[in-house]
Amino acid sequence: LDTALVFAALLLVSVLGIAFYYAAEILERIVVPWAPKFSQS
Repeated sequence: LDTALVFAALLLVSVLGIAFYYAAEILERIVVPWAPKFSQS
């Protein structure tokens, strides 16, 4: 088991997950601008 490869894959999957989350958020603002914005408070 190549530990460095596993950590690199884990880091890549984490970064991709964050990127897809923000991409979906931006796309939602463009596609449905009338949707209510929920803020964390």
